[in-house]
Amino acid sequence: MIRLGFKRGVALRVALGAAFAAICATPAAEAKIFKGNICRTWRGAGAQQTLAIAEVGVAGTLPTTPSEPAILPAPIGSGAAAFYVADGLKTPLFNGVDLTGWTSVKGGAPGEGWKVVDGMIFREKNGGDLYFDGKFENFVLEFEFKISEKGNSGVKYRSWNTEGYGLGCEYQIYDDINDKKNPPRYQTASLYDVVPPREGTAKIKMGEFNRGKIVVLGNRIEHYLNDELIVSINVGSPEWNELVGKSKFKDMKEFGTTAIGRIFLQDHGCQVWFKDIYVTELKAAYPVGCLGLFYRY
Repeated sequence: MIRLGFKRGVALRVALGAAFAAICATPAAEAKIFKGNICRTWRGAGAQQTLAIAEVGVAGTLPTTPSEPAILPAPIGSGAAAFYVADGLKTPLFNGVDLTGWTSVKGGAPGEGWKVVDGMIFREKNGGDLYFDGKFENFVLEFEFKISEKGNSGVKYRSWNTEGYGLGCEYQIYDDINDKKNPPRYQTASLYDVVPPREGTAKIKMGEFNRGKIVVLGNRIEHYLNDELIVSINVGSPEWNELVGKSKFKDMKEFGTTAIGRIFLQDHGCQVWFKDIYVTELKAAYPVGCLGLFYRY
């Protein structure tokens, strides 16, 4: 693959994005030029992501080398020419030695049930939820996890506190293998109680570590399990409103709409292990000038 300089590569991607957006702006234009096929593909999130990261050279959202920021398409509906870039490199949230940077829900010391064992965060016994001391808006969160048999846990984000208890969107972690009666909206990598896994996607691997990833970009939320896209949803879309309306969160106006919130590991009464927890914060990059040939962020 021919690799361009990062700045030139970004400018080229944005110019292509703006050109496609202009060409596909109206049904008449796309019918005349492409007969609709390419435009329909362009509108697909997968195609946007493929184009956005083509210069990086990997099928995913992360850079191939530490010197290259992650490049992601904007959420659907926000304009094909808008992209997000990493605001710095991947940042470890866990140092592998102790729980520095992690707190209780009220900001105090973590509960005694949370331990660091062999470079892993281990929920051994009751300790309450484990919060990272910081708030995040747009980000890619990567982590590895292992759950005990018939175990239940999760990673929550965009959370807000109410009377000392954290609420937020949840990347569900569950033993789907030994509990086949669990409905899809409670299975691993679902957006707990709201968005079930996409049909035909893989389940958790029990007895070993799995790779989880959460992508949050404006109103767009994606969950991955072992590099496979499991959940993809736009907050505020008709689909979102319908699913939330059927969930336990139907009367919580803050659910999913909190732009900036905390990340925490859930204590659900089961043994669970986490390691290699990294966050890449993202910021919007806006093209200026004719067709986005000039770029600033």
